[in-house]
Amino acid sequence: MSASLLHRLAGPSTGKAGLARDQTEITKVIAEASEGSKFYQNEKRKDEELSKKIEMMLQLRDQLIAAGADMLGLEAVADKALAELEASRDLTQTIVHIDMDSYYASVEMLDNPSLIGKTFAVGGGVLTTASYAARTFGVRSGMPEYIAKKLCPHLIVVKNRFHRYSELSGQVMNILRRFDPTMDPAGTDEAYLNITSYCKTNNVSPDECVQKIRETILEETKLTASAGIAPNKMLAKISSEKNKPNGQYCLQFDPEIIRDFMKTLPIRRVPGIGRVSERLLDSIGIRTCGDIYTHRATLALLDKHFHLHEKLEIFLGLGSNVVKPWPRESRKSVGAERTFQTISDPAMIHAKLEHVAQELEEDLERLGYAGHTVTLKLKLDTFEVRSRAKSAHKPLRKYDELLSIGEELLAHELPLKLRLLGLRVTNLKDLRAPEHGIKRFFGQAAGEGSLRPTKRRKLDIDTEIGESKDPIWVEDDDEDDNADERKGGKRAATATPERPKSQSLAGLERMTRASSHEPMPSQEFVTPKRRNDSDKKKLEDEDVKTSSSSNILEKDQVPQPRKSGPTGKSAQAQSSSSSSKGIVPRVQQEQH
Repeated sequence: MSASLLHRLAGPSTGKAGLARDQTEITKVIAEASEGSKFYQNEKRKDEELSKKIEMMLQLRDQLIAAGADMLGLEAVADKALAELEASRDLTQTIVHIDMDSYYASVEMLDNPSLIGKTFAVGGGVLTTASYAARTFGVRSGMPEYIAKKLCPHLIVVKNRFHRYSELSGQVMNILRRFDPTMDPAGTDEAYLNITSYCKTNNVSPDECVQKIRETILEETKLTASAGIAPNKMLAKISSEKNKPNGQYCLQFDPEIIRDFMKTLPIRRVPGIGRVSERLLDSIGIRTCGDIYTHRATLALLDKHFHLHEKLEIFLGLGSNVVKPWPRESRKSVGAERTFQTISDPAMIHAKLEHVAQELEEDLERLGYAGHTVTLKLKLDTFEVRSRAKSAHKPLRKYDELLSIGEELLAHELPLKLRLLGLRVTNLKDLRAPEHGIKRFFGQAAGEGSLRPTKRRKLDIDTEIGESKDPIWVEDDDEDDNADERKGGKRAATATPERPKSQSLAGLERMTRASSHEPMPSQEFVTPKRRNDSDKKKLEDEDVKTSSSSNILEKDQVPQPRKSGPTGKSAQAQSSSSSSKGIVPRVQQEQH
């Protein structure tokens, strides 16, 4: 078994607080427990694919060097960019990252004190978190339950109670807003704050302010939190891990100290660097942030793969210091999904679909969105991930509409063995946004929100245009190797601190990316029967719920060539096409 496969089998959460520093033996147990399983085969396939990509990339590097690439000139390009980035450093803002300690496990211990000190984990099928006592055995979030019990045979597994986690999360967020009204929740159990104004107004130091925040959280919720204090969000998140659990760390606001802090930091500790990016960087000799400078010419030579500008920002410890809630218009999707033990009975699969559709309806209602496109996500027992989608002319948000499309898409896939099912709505319409132009002049029909104008259309567009019975395949962009970062609806786009996108560098060529979208025709619906409360309760007891959002940054995807505009922003390639009826079948499966 290759070293890279062993490392991959260890999972995405090897850097979690409380885990043993030397995980060699733990990794061997994981490998032995999973060898021969479908999980093992899937991870082996991914490792082989990545090895081939690395081989091709290194061949390209060698060819460019042999062809006379000006490495000294590329170093000069990187040095110039470093000087410009250093000149832009902003140390005027005090940013704090608050991270609740082993949040789900802590809530369970709060409500069930008999679990205190026990080796237990929360989840079912796949673990969402583990107590610090269980982490000493190597048990961690994102780990299959059967492997966790190989590492810790006496492990207690507690079912998730998302309603309770959300309830206490709301209390924590309200406490944080007292110190920064525009704080940015990064998920159920973490958030960013800018306490610059609070410290100045109340004449307190950042350390004193953060200590007060943590004491207030403990007093009002009986839960502990750790914190990092730094000039930007990236450094604050890294710092919050320094003194976990129930501690805080303040990084001095000095450029030289910050650079020294980053030099020895393992590259994997940087938010946004996952297993794939870590291995790609390791292939050219970058294991710590300090190695970025040593290999800056190679990064510049292979900029399309490594995005030099972003790596130089990491080396210098630069990041965004803008803390504010995400604007509503920035949301791209609302979704719900569940992981469970493998099932193949069509009736059970449909029951899961009904439950997910119900949850998605509730989320859309709570958040105030509707959407034109519904995507069905399926993960098979082989860990292959499939996504099928269909679009409608009118915005969708009701259970009946969501379930109808979900059932139609699912019918094309049966029979199958399934371990995850999800629904996601995209091409969103914000129902809380003020209307403009003619719609604002005429107003809205009573009780219809912003879904329908006052006057009824003379033509039934759905009937007139007709609809295609063939769903389209779309690429699923919601999978990554750091899925545990999204537990409980965590928005990884903010859990991973923002850094300015790569900007164009003189002398470096970039590849064009395209992005397009075309609307598709509407969909007629039937009215499926809702399940009763007892049925929903049974499903909730065996499921693991996660909510997805396309705000999510794909932290562990292989870097792809991209185009940088004047501001250095890159757009991910998308494609869609339409026939005379508005839909063209397209097949694209993603293996996970």
